[in-house]
Amino acid sequence: MIEIDESEFPLVLVHFRNGVGQDDWDAYVSMSQRHFDAGERFGLALRTTNLSMPPIRLLKDIGKWVNVNGETMGRHMVCTSLCIPSPLIRGAIKFINHVAPPPVEQALFSDWDEALSWAHKRIRESL
Repeated sequence: MIEIDESEFPLVLVHFRNGVGQDDWDAYVSMSQRHFDAGERFGLALRTTNLSMPPIRLLKDIGKWVNVNGETMGRHMVCTSLCIPSPLIRGAIKFINHVAPPPVEQALFSDWDEALSWAHKRIRESL
């Protein structure tokens, strides 16, 4: 389940609970595309609760979307701050980022307050 909170815009807060499904991903893409289309710059603070690895098909869809939209993401997204409590998933993301660096400055945290602080700082410095 996804929760998207834009009340702190230009920081967008995203919370994935109990996994990520196709509907969740579609909601995330829709939100991102709306800001891209409006020409807005924004930062993202994303956190997870009880996250398991998404299905392989969805991971491929996510990778394809990032590849197609990487340049657009770089123009509009200031930063991505990820709060992921699982050391295993954080490690997997670090490995993926090493192999294929993200198009937007990204930081990984296990603590939500640290993730928010970093994202707010990056937005202040960039906008």
